[in-house]
Amino acid sequence: MSLKKAVRSLIILECPEALEAVDIRKSKTTKTVLSCEKELERYLVNLYSLIIKNKMSELSARYQFEEEVRRMTRSCVQKTWFAGMDYVGKATKTSPTLKVDDVLKMEEVVERIVNDFFAKISNLIPVMEAVKKEDWSDWINVFSFAKTNQLIHQQIVNQVKTIPASNMFRVLDMATTDTMQGLNADGTVLTKGLVFTTEDDINVCATCYPYHDRVYDNDDPYKPEIPVHPNCRCRYLIEDDQGNGIFG
Repeated sequence: MSLKKAVRSLIILECPEALEAVDIRKSKTTKTVLSCEKELERYLVNLYSLIIKNKMSELSARYQFEEEVRRMTRSCVQKTWFAGMDYVGKATKTSPTLKVDDVLKMEEVVERIVNDFFAKISNLIPVMEAVKKEDWSDWINVFSFAKTNQLIHQQIVNQVKTIPASNMFRVLDMATTDTMQGLNADGTVLTKGLVFTTEDDINVCATCYPYHDRVYDNDDPYKPEIPVHPNCRCRYLIEDDQGNGIFG
């Protein structure tokens, strides 16, 4: 156990309420990714509400907003990717370079997010049209329509929120892994492992907990893919000489 982990464990034993205050996993890299996630989430939810308010079809929504969604998504994906590269650079004391393959992978993520967003709009429209065709002459049906409409709206909002949550940390994982593989292939750094790291708190799920602090090779085909599940908070850290993850 590293000195940092030992000190943290002692503090928590003596004062459990200090857990949040000494959470060393709230690093600059994680904050950047979470900031991008929240930024994209707010944008997509607001845009969804605007599209529904104006009763736009998927085709008209794409025509008016697709490029704007793509620009916003690309900005968040790139900031997350560069945060991952910056983390690797500081952890390995090197200067990683952006490769053409990195740009292509970022664009693949951007297109996946854009298409996922508009697909949710497309899935909503037939349901809304079916609800509108019901007989609302009776006040009970009117009340039922209002409740149904609200539930449908909230369900889609929740689905829209999962788009950034399920993609930003995956982008970070791709960036750190690809950058490390590039440095290792160039012989810039010695081969280092990746440490699977959870938030190590009471909210860690049973799926991720067994992987905590396990070290994997960069090219290990059995290395768990992050995010392991929707809203997963886990990440890979670069292994230091003592086998611990380097925080950055």
